[in-house]
Amino acid sequence: HGADQRRATQGAGPHVTHAAQSVVGAPMATAVRGHDRTGPGAWGEERVTISGLPAAAQATIADRIGRDDRRYHATTAAGGVKVENPAHGLAVDFARGSVSVTHAGERLGFTLEGVGYGEALEPVEAVTPTATANRVEYRRGALTEWYVNGPLGLEQGFTLARPPAPSDVEGPLTVALRVSSTLRAAVTPSPFTRLGAN
Repeated sequence: HGADQRRATQGAGPHVTHAAQSVVGAPMATAVRGHDRTGPGAWGEERVTISGLPAAAQATIADRIGRDDRRYHATTAAGGVKVENPAHGLAVDFARGSVSVTHAGERLGFTLEGVGYGEALEPVEAVTPTATANRVEYRRGALTEWYVNGPLGLEQGFTLARPPAPSDVEGPLTVALRVSSTLRAAVTPSPFTRLGAN
């Protein structure tokens, strides 16, 4: 409940991506396809499971599925963008500078507040999101905040084309988010972040 500030930190480098790959719900890890066989029961189903693959591979596959399936595509709305995730029952509103996720009557909101090193953070400006297929982006110069919608859930990431300006304060590269929610966030040992009601 209430507002909270969450920081994602990583060692400095020219290209940095931080991603929380599933916002709500368990990962969807099975695809089904039909195939032709000779003899009795010529048509059947072959289940292809991706849960044993590395998280990055799962995310890539989910992204491609989301790009091909219009149910995961973004639509423009007054002053922003909307997406729905039928696999997890998510509705996401991307407004100027802020994101709001709803699920089963609960809400999660977050706003990117700054980027820098340690506690020395430079504030970021609020910008209008842009969307292509199942991908939504907030572009702020060298920093891109992005979201990909697919059967695994809503993937969030930050890409820096170059490091932030040098600071006298030593510390890890830091991305700070302001979080407000009726839900409780918990980071699991896996690369997926899940949310549950308080």
